[in-house]
Amino acid sequence: MLAKLIFSLTTCLGFGILLDIKGRNLIYTSFIGFFGWTTFEILKTFHWNILLVYFFSTCLVTFLAELISRNENFSIISLIVPPLIPLAPGTAIYYTFFYFFNGQIDDSLNKALETLSRAILMAIAILITNFIFIIKDKIKFFYNKNKEIS
Repeated sequence: MLAKLIFSLTTCLGFGILLDIKGRNLIYTSFIGFFGWTTFEILKTFHWNILLVYFFSTCLVTFLAELISRNENFSIISLIVPPLIPLAPGTAIYYTFFYFFNGQIDDSLNKALETLSRAILMAIAILITNFIFIIKDKIKFFYNKNKEIS
């Protein structure tokens, strides 16, 4: 398991370099990916439903990326894309096409549905986490606005 965690760290580092992310952003993206994959592995170890594992791992990645981007004034895109690479359902996509080209259409459709549901849950996790930060900003704005009026 330790090897997988180290590989996730280096994967995020490699994709960060590939996407031309520099300085502290590169370090942040690597460690966000490391924590995301650690969460993935821990939840999988406890035999959670795989869709919930993807959802909560993506929530953590998005939460950490939002937190760091707001505190350090970095772009959220540069902090969220590389850490999501290890979580992307690449194996499921591979097996979808593997089954399809070997004539196993039923297995291919099952894998495609599984892949699509993982990807949709990851997108929903990103939206929910971003929505939480937007609501927090709105509440803070209105609280400060009402404080100034009083």
